[in-house]
Amino acid sequence: MAVALPLYALTMILAFSFQGLQVIKYRVYVNQFVEPGSRVLLAVLFLALGGGLIGALSAYVMGVLLALAAGLLLMRRTCPEVFHAGVPAVYERKKLFSFSWPLLFSFLMGYLIVWNDTLFLGVLRSPREVGVYGAAQRTALLLTFILGALVAIFGPLVADFLSRDKKEDLSRHFKTVVYWAFSLTLPLAALLVIFARPVLRFFGEAFTAAAGPLIVLAGGWAAHALLGLGGTVITMSGRSKLQLLNNIFLLAVNVALHLLLIPRYGILGAAAATAGSVVLYDILTLAEVRFLLGLSPFRPDLLKPLAAVGLAVGGSLALGSIFRAGRGSLLYLAAGSGLFLLVYGAAMLGLGIRDEDRTVLGKILSKLKSWGQGGPTCASGPEG
Repeated sequence: MAVALPLYALTMILAFSFQGLQVIKYRVYVNQFVEPGSRVLLAVLFLALGGGLIGALSAYVMGVLLALAAGLLLMRRTCPEVFHAGVPAVYERKKLFSFSWPLLFSFLMGYLIVWNDTLFLGVLRSPREVGVYGAAQRTALLLTFILGALVAIFGPLVADFLSRDKKEDLSRHFKTVVYWAFSLTLPLAALLVIFARPVLRFFGEAFTAAAGPLIVLAGGWAAHALLGLGGTVITMSGRSKLQLLNNIFLLAVNVALHLLLIPRYGILGAAAATAGSVVLYDILTLAEVRFLLGLSPFRPDLLKPLAAVGLAVGGSLALGSIFRAGRGSLLYLAAGSGLFLLVYGAAMLGLGIRDEDRTVLGKILSKLKSWGQGGPTCASGPEG
């Protein structure tokens, strides 16, 4: 496994280079298709051939190696200048190190924060509670994928707009991305709140004990979708040291809340500590963005998704009152979720989409299309 570490590091450098060059699809190819896909296929093959544990570990290493090879081939296609021996290398060690070392520790803290609840539950409570809580934790983490996908698009735009002193454009995109991150995450979070027990029943009847933590975590990650872009703006504006301080604050609050709440409230306390510390961090970073850059993600029509969710919740509760005997069944979960999403989508369309949103989303989609068709090269730089 140690052999895979430097290979994985090189693969991630290539993947984030694609993001910086605004060729998002190549990062997706490498990280989301080649690496996990080849790893699974090779693991199945090696295990079928009787490779056992060594075969599974070899599949992991070879998956990373194949992802690295794919990244190099795609980089050669995107930025052939990198592979030309006649092109002089430019070294900015001091500038690069100054910006990067705070991010290294920020990312390490981020991993700790994600798993602190499990760690402290293992120390302070029983192994059974750790297992039950894990189902709620992993299910709720699915809610972060929408914001994560939008961050991959929005992050390079922040640096681009600030480098060209286009704060008005940045403000407009900031508000639009937050609006849609919240609008797409909120209904999914609401579904987890309404159907917490049926969802957890997929893991086994014993895991329904984590319904309370799942509801708390779903609420926390929904709030993060609304408030969580501040850290990206801080980082992409070049303030990596400030972002490190923010993460130190988050880690300290996270640890303190876990030590305070887990002994008394168990898995519910772990969920509350995670959700509470993340929301406090988000509020802090948004306050910094407001103070340093004069930007705010909020706009009045953020009430639209809340109103739409209210209508959808009403429809789902009405369905539940009609089919009381079938509550908790797979059919009830499917029907209730389908009705909820149908009502939510219809309500959002009925409340209307702003012309400004159509314009900004059109620009983003247009830019994504241009990135997908090849994107900028090293020589041309990001599109203006």
